[in-house]
Amino acid sequence: MFNKHFSYYTLPFKSRNPIVGLAWHCDDLYAVEIFPYDNQWSTDTANLVRFYRKTGKRTKVLSGFASLPNGLVEGPDGARYTSNWGISFAPEDGEILRIVP
Repeated sequence: MFNKHFSYYTLPFKSRNPIVGLAWHCDDLYAVEIFPYDNQWSTDTANLVRFYRKTGKRTKVLSGFASLPNGLVEGPDGARYTSNWGISFAPEDGEILRIVP
């Protein structure tokens, strides 16, 4: 796992799913995963997972919450934000999702 300044690697974290966004909250690293191993290439299957800094343990926080999200940031309100339908060719697709802690 990286520290919040991405200056060194301390613990491995493991995920079978592609990660499209990372954000720190306190001492834990949150990630948005797409196309879960058990349901590949499907929409509405994104996961929000937490990697504990001290152990590297992965915990699923939220599942099936978005389709084709991209990125993850923490806002000043403490919520995490990601896109929904970040990759789409349909006009007017796309939105920002607020994930409340």
